[in-house]
Amino acid sequence: MTYFNSEYQYIKNGYILKDFPSKIKTQILNFILSKFEQPTVNDLEKFLLNLTDEVFSSLFSKGNRIIGDEKIENLLNDYIKNIFVNGSFINQISKAKMLEGKNLNANSLDIQFRCARFKKNDVAPAHRDSQFWNGLKGSDFAPKTQKIYNTRSKVWIPIYGCTKGNSLNFIPGSHNHKIDLNYDNESNTPSINKDYIKQNTKNFICPFNNFNDKCVIFHDDVIHKGVQNNDTPIRISAEFTVCS
Repeated sequence: MTYFNSEYQYIKNGYILKDFPSKIKTQILNFILSKFEQPTVNDLEKFLLNLTDEVFSSLFSKGNRIIGDEKIENLLNDYIKNIFVNGSFINQISKAKMLEGKNLNANSLDIQFRCARFKKNDVAPAHRDSQFWNGLKGSDFAPKTQKIYNTRSKVWIPIYGCTKGNSLNFIPGSHNHKIDLNYDNESNTPSINKDYIKQNTKNFICPFNNFNDKCVIFHDDVIHKGVQNNDTPIRISAEFTVCS
């Protein structure tokens, strides 16, 4: 068993690649196919690409992206037990997500999937995940934690259609950088100081070489961003936070 703050690559870069069971990826993909009532992933591609942006945004709201499947939750709980220190846990969903999503309850874990369509603006700008946690504190949108913890790490899993050109990008070592953090006044969406991003654009990298049996685990202060999907019809990923 290992704790990521004790691993050199995690300390240096703020992220580390780890093996991830393909059977869990298959379970997640099958869940998504069932959710949208599509028999194959090719049918799912056609279905999603024919949606208007308005309908797509509604279907992929924060609450609707929560998996809420007990079998998948158990598989992921077993997975983190083999990697993180004893007592680590996946946080539960917020009150707002529970009310918005379907078939969710107060004990549902905050495990979500995302989809980026071909050449659509379905990705988030550069940010730190800690900005969400800090900005939502005290609201109905605040993530629910089952017990006291010290650190948070995010697990991002490529599920389908992921390439080096369309997957998550990081600025190595940025979890240790002191920078100005911003929030959009209308949407309360977190962002990073524009001058910092301009100076570091060339430093963003995608750490994956193999998407079949890997995931990336990263510190919630490391700066990362989604990249517009210009490579495949749809890019599907899943993610969750581990509190330790």
